[in-house]
Amino acid sequence: MSKTFAKRNAIINENFYEVPNVATTSFNSTPNMNRSYQVNHVNDSVTSVSNGNLNGISTTHLYADDDQPKSPVKRFVGVVFLIGLVATSIAFLAFAIFYDEIIDSDGENTEQYWSRVQKEIKIKQNASRLALYNNTLSKITDDQNFVSIVSDSTHVHNISIPSKPSITFDNFMSGELSSRTFYGKWISDNEILHYDSQNNLCIFNVLKLSKDILIATEIIKRYRLSGLSLSPDRKYFLTVYNAQRVYRYSTLAKYRIYSINESQLSASIVAPDYPQDTYLNYAEWGPIGSQIIFVQKNNIFYKSDPTAPAIRLTSTGREMMVYNGIPDWVYEEEIINGPKTFWLSPSGNKLAYATINDTTVDLMSWPYYGNEKVPRNQYTKLETVRYPKPGRPNPTIKIYYINLSQLQSYNETRVQELTVHLKPPKDILDLGDHYMTTCKWIDDDVLSINWMTRAQNLSVMTSYNTQTFEPISNFKLQTSNGWIDLFTEPVVTLDKSSYIVRVPKMSDNKKDVFEHIAEVSIMSAESTYLTSATFPDSPGSKHLMSVSIIKSLNQSAVTATPTCHTCLMNTYSTDKTQICLTSNTIFSENAGYYILNCLGPNIPRSEIRRTSDDSLIHTLEDNKHLDFKLKDLSLPKKISMKVPVGGYEIDVMLIVPQDFDEKSPKKYPLIFNVYGGPGSDSISVHQNYFYHQFGAYLVSNKSVIYATLDTRGSPNHGCKFMFDIYRKLGTVEVEDTIAVARYFRDKVSYIDPKSISLWGWSYGGYLTTMALENDYNDTVFQCGIAVAPVSDWMYYDSVYVERFMGFPTAGDNLENYLKSSTLDKVRHLNGKKYLIMFGTADGIHKTK
Repeated sequence: MSKTFAKRNAIINENFYEVPNVATTSFNSTPNMNRSYQVNHVNDSVTSVSNGNLNGISTTHLYADDDQPKSPVKRFVGVVFLIGLVATSIAFLAFAIFYDEIIDSDGENTEQYWSRVQKEIKIKQNASRLALYNNTLSKITDDQNFVSIVSDSTHVHNISIPSKPSITFDNFMSGELSSRTFYGKWISDNEILHYDSQNNLCIFNVLKLSKDILIATEIIKRYRLSGLSLSPDRKYFLTVYNAQRVYRYSTLAKYRIYSINESQLSASIVAPDYPQDTYLNYAEWGPIGSQIIFVQKNNIFYKSDPTAPAIRLTSTGREMMVYNGIPDWVYEEEIINGPKTFWLSPSGNKLAYATINDTTVDLMSWPYYGNEKVPRNQYTKLETVRYPKPGRPNPTIKIYYINLSQLQSYNETRVQELTVHLKPPKDILDLGDHYMTTCKWIDDDVLSINWMTRAQNLSVMTSYNTQTFEPISNFKLQTSNGWIDLFTEPVVTLDKSSYIVRVPKMSDNKKDVFEHIAEVSIMSAESTYLTSATFPDSPGSKHLMSVSIIKSLNQSAVTATPTCHTCLMNTYSTDKTQICLTSNTIFSENAGYYILNCLGPNIPRSEIRRTSDDSLIHTLEDNKHLDFKLKDLSLPKKISMKVPVGGYEIDVMLIVPQDFDEKSPKKYPLIFNVYGGPGSDSISVHQNYFYHQFGAYLVSNKSVIYATLDTRGSPNHGCKFMFDIYRKLGTVEVEDTIAVARYFRDKVSYIDPKSISLWGWSYGGYLTTMALENDYNDTVFQCGIAVAPVSDWMYYDSVYVERFMGFPTAGDNLENYLKSSTLDKVRHLNGKKYLIMFGTADGIHKTK
């Protein structure tokens, strides 16, 4: 169609589309896409309008049953006419396109015009019926599949409005809707070590915006190099192979060294007197040159360079009993969240390490089946782990220090002379069992360790000078109505005089306590809060903020207003919509630059930015492939709301279908995805993160509403809200979940009151089970799915459970332990649809 012709004669509004002298034919496209195409006959020309584009097409006319040609003569005339029409149409189309591109009084070509027209029409997702009668195209409502009425060259046909396909099960299971994440490591203030798109290991120079290939992908494949780690002097790579998973973070593996200059791979690293095929618990470079620290058979060894002999630093290691330099199961899972417990000073000359003793910890065993195709797995074997449970013996921990610069070769007596035990402060020792939660070198002479009581309600940040080794208490936190959460190592200031931690502080209105940033002096132990204001309510948002810690001579506290670095930089230029509400950052060695990982809600991307002015230097990953995939899918929307429950407001986020209209009479099934664990939030995971996974699939494909909520016990709502769950798991979070579900059932018109369900994983599985068991007087949930649920907190590990529940003794909190068990109320599941799922390879043991 000539665009000029159309623009003169078309009148467009929501329900009326008038095009003079146009006859219309419609035919169906691929059925599962719910689309159809429209053929417009204008002055004996044929064009097709599909999704706003003009394309030449064949003109097979589809008729309804009552509109078929009735005689051979008519068929013959029709065929001759059709052939002529095709030829004329092709010629006219070529001219029309050429004419439209060159002669355009309004400055638009055909594609631009139809794109604009399409946006002006409110496209409905369901099929509509349109009639062209007396030169007027309008909607009709008859139920015939195809209707054709011949009157003044007017035809009436079924037109299905083009709609985008939904997210399919394969879309999210295949990972094609997952974003790519940039993986790299700063190795200087302006260089990043990373793999490029061809899997070459490269150094990217931020100043030059160039990369140098260190190891080509051909070499990586030839030598089967994996887990590559570059030595600080850039001469060697440490590579891992034959790794076998132990627990969540730990492995048993072989390590070899690849020389960059010589392009050679060394033999496996092993300790003296061990066979060459012995596996290591862990290995890594020191901070200077090419030092290597490794752990083998639970003992620590040191090599000053790859060619030097290994020096044994410990000899007490015993498998499943004494761990030097590596954590046992509970420390790895609940406290360290990593595979090692040793720390080298900045110079590489001094080493601190932990010795964890599990001798008195009870054993827990379970059957292991293995791969049925491996002959040695013909018989089931028992796997065993030292697993402390609430109220039972815990592992003990000691921190030791040794000066490596004074140790030139292995001598057991000399090693013992140089090894110093760093004792906890008296406040901790007097209370018996305790944990070490963080260990960090402030500089080459001062080590900072955070100690915590077993009850986890008293924490003391302690510094040790390597000249005196006496513990100096810097920062003490204590609470009687909650728990202390200091498991992240402090951030040290550039002048090494203080460190930064996140600690509770009373709000400005004196009504609640929130976590804020504080600076703690290492020498004086004085603390200064760096933040104090109440920030705007934006649940789920995570931005990069900064505040000056420079004080004037007459200032006793920092009063500067925090600056947000990522609040405004990521916005659409047209409507200023924020597209990066959640992010994390990785700073270069001297903080001259940072990698900004924007995590959502829009398509994630990674950028390098200059710290001084936040200017964009380079885009590392933009996930353009997702842009193309997602624009062709009907994506769900997110709605945030607050539901009043028992004097609190519960944050709820809904994922709804693209065509959702709350005023529509349509009613949707409601599925709650719950977690509810103390100190954990669900809203941030779904609200402002890029999320098109299982929940999005259900919403898009099954036309349901998917909900998440932050019940009492969740963080970032104040300590009153979070600590309301303290010593009574299985109560307030269950009450909130049921109350919110009843609110939607009784007061939200678009929810089907007979189709409300919930599901959750781990703690969410426990919450699902408890909600179904307590939902018996005024039933709101029709069914529930519990994946890997906790059944009874007496069977879970001591570090996690005692933090929130205390001890299962008559003198402490035994009564609430018993009340929190799902086993006591299992009778209330009778008659309910309840699915329990548990993988036999779960990393958490099977009796929980």
